[in-house]
Amino acid sequence: MLLSYLYKKPIIDNNSAQNLGEIFKIHINNRKIDYILTSNDVKINTNHILQINDAIMYKSECRYYPNFRFNQIANQMVTDDKGKIYGNLIDLFINKNFEINKIMTNNKNLLNVEIISFSKDTLVFKRIPKAKKQAKSKQTEIETKQSPCIATVLCNYGFLIGRIMQKSIIVNGKIIIPIGKKITKQDIDTAQQYGKLIDITIYSKNYNIENL
Repeated sequence: MLLSYLYKKPIIDNNSAQNLGEIFKIHINNRKIDYILTSNDVKINTNHILQINDAIMYKSECRYYPNFRFNQIANQMVTDDKGKIYGNLIDLFINKNFEINKIMTNNKNLLNVEIISFSKDTLVFKRIPKAKKQAKSKQTEIETKQSPCIATVLCNYGFLIGRIMQKSIIVNGKIIIPIGKKITKQDIDTAQQYGKLIDITIYSKNYNIENL
């Protein structure tokens, strides 16, 4: 990165949203830039520079907690915590709970944001990540595709297991489930395969142990 790239960029205090000015003087210690003086006569420790983008984002040693009641919407510069500038503040959109859910600038409207700091000069915000939808397990999808009928049969017709057939189920002249048979899981699968689940339900009956 060229040193000249830094000139004319505003230096923003991420904690207080103060515009600290532009690079005015650079102090070099041997082979490293030790600190920077801004046009507002603020000393910038280069170790506290967070991001370099449209603006240089700086983290002061003191943490400020601005009370937004004392700030007015007055065309402040709007930047994110990465130093990207989005234009000047036009208004803030609030919901019925007085939560700020939109920052309106002269360039665009910013959604899903959280204001970090706010002053008469600048507004600094960060993006709120959107909740990710849980991806369906590939293994689950494979299992569902391989055996959807079995899952349906066990869920809806498992109550038939143990019943006794009162009439044979015949398909194309072939008995697939004979009369008097005690229904098993395999019989339910067979009936489902031939589309005879209703028949096996109608023509089967529960018996007590002493009746078998």
